[in-house]
Amino acid sequence: MAILNFLRTRRGASLLLLLVALVAGLGLFDRAERALLPATLAQAGEARVEENLARAAALFATARALNAAISVAQSASVSAGVGVEGSISPGQALDPVNDLVERFSAVMLTATVALGGSALLLKAGDAYGLAVLLPGGLVLAALALWLPGRWGRARGGRGCCCWWPP
Repeated sequence: MAILNFLRTRRGASLLLLLVALVAGLGLFDRAERALLPATLAQAGEARVEENLARAAALFATARALNAAISVAQSASVSAGVGVEGSISPGQALDPVNDLVERFSAVMLTATVALGGSALLLKAGDAYGLAVLLPGGLVLAALALWLPGRWGRARGGRGCCCWWPP
């Protein structure tokens, strides 16, 4: 009970956050994750994102090739002249399809960029997440407990922070 009361203080909460940050910074969480989960969730997620990235890139390339083919077909015209001269462009009927393919290719470009960013963030998170980002966030949270205002209660107020009772 005394330990719980100590953890409800700013000092106790800060020490707990810094202790977890130290454990994470030493790489103990990474070692435990790799020992308990040989095929990590991040690797499975990476494989799925890479697969979807390849599909999105292939669809984007296909859409751009189809757009180019429709544009060439759209520019074709037929001219005839026997006394009265005229020309017909039957390819103009493909204009709505061309617009649709252009919009689809823009959506696929956006999806490809988003999936590429996701793959990059997954790799960075797997490499640096538990060893760098988690300890950094915990140290910032421990420092925030000592700030005046909403997150910290350095100048009076209730409890050590907003989610624990006094």
